[in-house]
Amino acid sequence: MIRGITFSEQTFYSADFAHFQNVFLNRNSGITKGCTLVSGSDKVTINQGYFIVYGRMMNVEEAEIIDSAKFSNGYNRIVYEIDLSKENTITEFKQGYIRVLTTTDLVQQDLDAGGKVYQFPFCSFQWDGTQISNFVGEAPSIVFDNIYSQVLANYNVFKTAFENYFDTQKNALHEWVEEQEETVNGLVADLENSAGRVLGSIFFTDKVLTAADFTPDSTYDGYPYKAEITVDGITADFVSDVNFAPSEADAGLFSTVTKTDAGKIIVYAKEIPESDITIPTIECRTGNYSTKVV
Repeated sequence: MIRGITFSEQTFYSADFAHFQNVFLNRNSGITKGCTLVSGSDKVTINQGYFIVYGRMMNVEEAEIIDSAKFSNGYNRIVYEIDLSKENTITEFKQGYIRVLTTTDLVQQDLDAGGKVYQFPFCSFQWDGTQISNFVGEAPSIVFDNIYSQVLANYNVFKTAFENYFDTQKNALHEWVEEQEETVNGLVADLENSAGRVLGSIFFTDKVLTAADFTPDSTYDGYPYKAEITVDGITADFVSDVNFAPSEADAGLFSTVTKTDAGKIIVYAKEIPESDITIPTIECRTGNYSTKVV
């Protein structure tokens, strides 16, 4: 049986619209407007705004205040929990509510594939019974300009944009090949003119980071910890590519932004890893000098 949705005399369910929005947003969840977080000494406020989770949109009509009566000593995490197993009524919305967790573990089932429960994190902090400390905002924002599907107003626009995109990529690839040819020719000329000059060195080892390597840091919002990786021979002029293993990359624990300084690379994390992690590949480069740790 095929059920009509966007047809006359047919029913358009909330799950239908949620699926459409989830696909349209490329499965992104986050804040679309407002929802600024304010941390007081003994309460957290989520201000007015909108956020969306798996295509399900919520509106914070009035500032939501979570006070210390809901806190527990130690680690606290404020989430918005969606539970589709509950039933709403005409007068009461029961499928979404604020919860305060005491664990870093989140239930995040795929609501577009039969899942029922999803916990959307807003923030985490420590509570000592009188004062909030180590407050970290966790809710991502959806920036529509960065979502490719946002520009696809209809199929014809999509088709045109798709063709133009690949034409551009093809031209860019040709230009890149030409540039690389010039670069290679330049390197060959440098080698010919600089006998014995060392352009780089390669070290074959995986880089292991332990929990002890991470220390508090305030460089980037949302990433309150950093770890410094020692690499001899680099300076702040180098660009670093830190390629985390798929498990760490998919978890979103680490920032995609890294920094280099004299003799070190700095990576940033949302939280301290519970166990040692191994970084398969780190590459640092500047000019025609390359140091690679594999």
